[in-house]
Amino acid sequence: MPSSTQLHSPATDISFYWEDTGWVNPPFDEYRIAELDLPTFTQSGTLDAAAQQVVCLKKEGINTVIIAVSRLGAPAGKALEPTDKLAQQLRHFIDICHYEGIAVCLDVDYSPWQQTPDSQARIIANALMWFGDFHVDALRLADSECLPNPDQTLRSMRRALNQLTTQTGRQYYLLVDCEASPVTVREQPRQSGASSTQRFLCPADQPQSVQENPAPTHHTSRLSAKRIYRRDYLYDSRFARLLRTFFGRKKPALSTF
Repeated sequence: MPSSTQLHSPATDISFYWEDTGWVNPPFDEYRIAELDLPTFTQSGTLDAAAQQVVCLKKEGINTVIIAVSRLGAPAGKALEPTDKLAQQLRHFIDICHYEGIAVCLDVDYSPWQQTPDSQARIIANALMWFGDFHVDALRLADSECLPNPDQTLRSMRRALNQLTTQTGRQYYLLVDCEASPVTVREQPRQSGASSTQRFLCPADQPQSVQENPAPTHHTSRLSAKRIYRRDYLYDSRFARLLRTFFGRKKPALSTF
């Protein structure tokens, strides 16, 4: 892995004691996602307050939360490089979520870094920071078409995460909206010698009603609308093959990352 995409960052805190060693990120098609807006999820609008309400989400049938990095309360322009205090709160929140069986996805917008020097390496290093230093389970990439050389950047990011998987044994997801991503995947050449391109689609979070008439509470979160993500960036290719082999999941063969 190039030095510019090393795992650790200034946000690394080796003193934090993680208790999620037994955590297993569920297959993405089993995600039941709630968009979590901290200012409306709790009265104080903090991650520490949200951590105390995680069990309520579990009771609602939710097993995944998505939080926009821009809404975490970091100073303007510093959302992608959290302060020490915010980093500590985020680690604690994710650790609690994993204890309760809830995956955590961050919604990240890298468009402000589009024109910065060495932007691709910086973006990949930042993604590795969220996965490695904060134990997030997925990143949803907002405005992925604005990434520098989007196809190349996304493929490099997926390869870097596959390498991280070999170190940690955990599966990490990249969520890239199909409609927002202009790139395609080249299939294996056909017998005629011609090749074709195809989008590998994966059904995203399916809306579900946990209760027919749920009582309104300050912690109730709406399950996010159905979205379609690009399958070629979603899974580690080896992990996808295991899903098909051991669990009978009928997924199309993936391209080479």
